Amino acid sequence: ISTVSFGKDNPLCTTNDSACWARNRRVDFVYSGGYNG
Repeated sequence: ISTVSFGKDNPLCTTNDSACWARNRRVDFVYSGGYNG
């Protein structure tokens, strides 16, 4: 498991208001692997 912070590099919204800031405070999960059990 690894984490990557996109910060200001990859915002969902660029409007300068609290609703937009709330949309940008998010967590994106990307699964890239397999199970070899």
